[in-house]
Amino acid sequence: MSMLSMIPTIRRHRPSPIAVLLALAALLLAPMTPLSAAAGDPPLCDPVTQRFTTTSSDIGVPQDPQRARKAMQWLRSMMDPPQDLGGGAGIRLSGGHGYRDSGEVSGSFTLDNPGQYPVVSTELSLDGHASIPSDYRGQVSGTAPAGVKGVVKAYLHTDRAYEQASVVPAVVQPDGRWELDLSPVDPGRAGEWQFQLHDAATGEQIGGSWPEHRENLRIELYSLTESGRALVGMPAPSGPSFTLSTRHEGLKLVRLVDTRDGTILAEYHEAATADLIRSNSHAPGQVGYGDRRYTSDTYDQALALIVAVGADDRSMADRLVNGLRSLQTTSGQDAGAFPRDASQLLNPETSTPLEVTRTYFTGRQAFILYALLRYQERYGDINGVSGMVRSGLGWVAGQRSTTGAEAGLYKGGRAPDQITWHSTEHNTDLWHVFELASRVLGEKGYRDQADALARAIMDRLWNAGEQRFNRGWNASGPDTADPLDSASWGSVFLHAIGEHEKARAALGHTRRFLHEEGPVRGYTARIEPGLDRNIWFEGTFGVTHAQVTAGLWDEARISAEGASPAQAADGSWPYTLRDDPVEEVTSAGSVASTAWYLLATSTPQAMWSECRVPGAGAP
Repeated sequence: MSMLSMIPTIRRHRPSPIAVLLALAALLLAPMTPLSAAAGDPPLCDPVTQRFTTTSSDIGVPQDPQRARKAMQWLRSMMDPPQDLGGGAGIRLSGGHGYRDSGEVSGSFTLDNPGQYPVVSTELSLDGHASIPSDYRGQVSGTAPAGVKGVVKAYLHTDRAYEQASVVPAVVQPDGRWELDLSPVDPGRAGEWQFQLHDAATGEQIGGSWPEHRENLRIELYSLTESGRALVGMPAPSGPSFTLSTRHEGLKLVRLVDTRDGTILAEYHEAATADLIRSNSHAPGQVGYGDRRYTSDTYDQALALIVAVGADDRSMADRLVNGLRSLQTTSGQDAGAFPRDASQLLNPETSTPLEVTRTYFTGRQAFILYALLRYQERYGDINGVSGMVRSGLGWVAGQRSTTGAEAGLYKGGRAPDQITWHSTEHNTDLWHVFELASRVLGEKGYRDQADALARAIMDRLWNAGEQRFNRGWNASGPDTADPLDSASWGSVFLHAIGEHEKARAALGHTRRFLHEEGPVRGYTARIEPGLDRNIWFEGTFGVTHAQVTAGLWDEARISAEGASPAQAADGSWPYTLRDDPVEEVTSAGSVASTAWYLLATSTPQAMWSECRVPGAGAP
């Protein structure tokens, strides 16, 4: 019996401070022994409904309803475009700029604090030009200070200024006159013309570039298409008007950016938005800020749909299903599959999402299909949901290995080539999909697929020596790495198939991932030599959910309470406690973390609540 199971049962009451301290000490100091069920506890799986008896209600921490309300409000807000810009700055495009248009794009900007962005004066003037078109390839001439011993160089500015080596620098004459020939520059080369005066002896720049611009301020123009984005930019000019040139078609999105820290001061586009949930809410400086401002990961879309169904928020659930429908591949070898992610912004010509990453991971398909099945289970076969599910299951069937030691397991997907690795996570995820599909669609064949998959998982992926799941199976055999999710999510699967002793061992194994920083306690994703431990809230609440499923409510409450100091004022939970550019993780508000918090504490019955009773028939 674990130390925590000795704390007095407080199923629907907040743990006392002494209980919290005792439990924390046990979590930090206890050996990695299997957790055990308390004597007299009811069976985990109801023999009639074949659903977990432990996940029928929330975990009963008095503070959690308030936290959950804030978390749910924030989750709903992420269905809409970001509204976090302000402070008086503004930027707009002038005239019509259609999706198919390229060439020059003009606009204007305003500042509420222009003193923070002083004009950098230039020592150069050009004859007869306030600006030069980006496609100009003729002669330019002008004046520099008389007597300066300098040369004038030509640059094209895109993401930064690039010197045009094919243009011979102009030597400034004693009277200050100079002349450049731009004709050697490739006509297809993009960018805005800039000219700089340099000391002929030292090469150091004298004064600012022509045309004059504002210090620490940049204008960025993005052209967004289904396959990605193209960026051109320029230092913001001294006046309010600007012109940029792009060779790329696509939806035009323009930003005014403070170059000191990358803060977006203003943004403008004319796009409608899809029914997709933004994955993160970034602040300046956080990993992903700007680049992933409108990105929706389909895994997050699925989690949000499961939460919406569990909370019976039909309006939100309908929108999320509609968003998934807009992304499901309809033809080719990946018909039925859902891509990794996409932009919340829509192509104005096709009304389909932009910036679609067409890689297809089996684990994501499992979560999406599970979410759609939950939707159909609750609301019926509406909005074409069963067709989406059957098409998705057809793609999944193509990932099943049929030969070799890995026969019966499901491969990782395509990115774009076949991923031959078989991860524990996506295989246990798929067991829940097949089991739920057999119940919702009423087809025994899916129950048979669940049975076959369970046998393959236990034969190939369970590490009997260490009493835990391996990370997966690759071409050379078992992948014995030890990530948190294989233990936490794996324990739910083990309980679901009636392997309760192994489930308790797997859940007990999660203790080695427990990590504390300041007032925050949670779990790290994996432990490797040289890897910085960072609290991972998606995984932390995955453990909380596994504890609820196992009937360990006291531990689940303590897990939720330990992470609570990290909840933001807006109700969101960060993805990780700290940004880590090397690991590419962010401390931004995260749909994945916030959704898992709600699934663990408020609506645990919505997530993986199906289970089997040995000897019982289908429910």
